[in-house]
Amino acid sequence: MEIIIGSTDDIKRILPLTKVLMRLHITNEPSIFRRFSKRKATRFFEKNFEKGVATLLIAREGKKTAGYAFVVEHTARKGTFSHERRFIVLEHIVVAPDFQCRGIGRALIDRAKQTAGQKGYEQIELNVWDFNKGARNLFAACGFGDAMMTMRTPSAPA
Repeated sequence: MEIIIGSTDDIKRILPLTKVLMRLHITNEPSIFRRFSKRKATRFFEKNFEKGVATLLIAREGKKTAGYAFVVEHTARKGTFSHERRFIVLEHIVVAPDFQCRGIGRALIDRAKQTAGQKGYEQIELNVWDFNKGARNLFAACGFGDAMMTMRTPSAPA
């Protein structure tokens, strides 16, 4: 297995895995996530590449795409109550079902950490849904810890 740095030319290569990722989210949170659109997903990746803030890491087994991680550089401006900070967000990470439990997710995260360090960032952040137990376990095993929790409840009837 090798991990390469992808470009806009590789977007078409990762779209089937993006669809797998979206299917998981749509199945578990249909009121939040929209149906996968190849055109809109392509545009999402292109826009981040155009801004010069994205890195696409692609795991390959031979000629097959085994997984990918999409990391995006962020700067949070100084606010009334917070300092300015620069950080990397792991926006997407997905491993093809046929390649899961082979260390590919960990290898992608390790490479994302290397990329962040090389660019001068001190930390990587990510969001993970409570229903995604496998991803949560992987992230914890790779050193991610809780930093903030989002909670929700239905509003009262009008």
